[in-house]
Amino acid sequence: MSLLSFGGTLDHLRLPYLYAGARGRLLVRLRSEGAKIPIGADMATSVPNPAWRILWAVNRIKNDSEEVTIDGFYDAVVPPSREANKLTRGLQLDEATRLKAWGMPQFLFGMSGAGLARAETFNPTCNVADLTVDTGHSPPPTIPASAEVLLDFSLVPEQRPTEVVRLLREHLNSADFHDVHLEIVKGAYPPAMNALSTPLLNTLATAVEQVYGATPQVVPLAPFSVPLHFFTAGMNVPAVAMGIQRPDSNVRVINEHVALADLTSMARLIEYLINNVG
Repeated sequence: MSLLSFGGTLDHLRLPYLYAGARGRLLVRLRSEGAKIPIGADMATSVPNPAWRILWAVNRIKNDSEEVTIDGFYDAVVPPSREANKLTRGLQLDEATRLKAWGMPQFLFGMSGAGLARAETFNPTCNVADLTVDTGHSPPPTIPASAEVLLDFSLVPEQRPTEVVRLLREHLNSADFHDVHLEIVKGAYPPAMNALSTPLLNTLATAVEQVYGATPQVVPLAPFSVPLHFFTAGMNVPAVAMGIQRPDSNVRVINEHVALADLTSMARLIEYLINNVG
């Protein structure tokens, strides 16, 4: 038994990437409380502002070099194998199409080529997903009654959500942010990884060659999160992901879609697997 999940993108030839593994995910909400009600901004010299408190706390979590500064955050990260490094160096990413679709002049730090592929494949990170303040119905400017931030941790082998939460709480406490509440958002899961030699990858590569007429690229670890860990670790079942969307498909945001032509090709691939794989 094996599992095929659909997620990620197509390459510059409109071939689906084959992802040998997927990242883990951890969402946490940090919250700071202020006065019971929003206060007029005139009192900012004497009334604590929870929004500033949250901003200062977040500033202790990641620096402007994109490094997570939580003590011990990288300790569990397993370096990629020689084979995984080789595959990643050879990846061809459709950088121009992505930049055009996303309206960006360049990727972070001007990354490109092998450096970009390596960062997207192997680097764990922390993302600010949402930042809100409670001002009630008071017109600005005000001192909010509370403020909260939603942090999204993208995890790589062998990082674990529970351990990252522990490290984060200790990190905040050591910086005197005991008052900042930490809530784990339901749905956290560890990363999943399959051996690059797993027969499932070879089977899927053959199927893609038969249906699309070209050999697909294999990515050691997907840049996105999918809960494949419950199959690979919990059930000892090979579980991989396959790309289906284009860079302009608005993946995981509003108006997400799949082009009809790509959906048709994927249906042909599934038909091939049903008819030819026992």
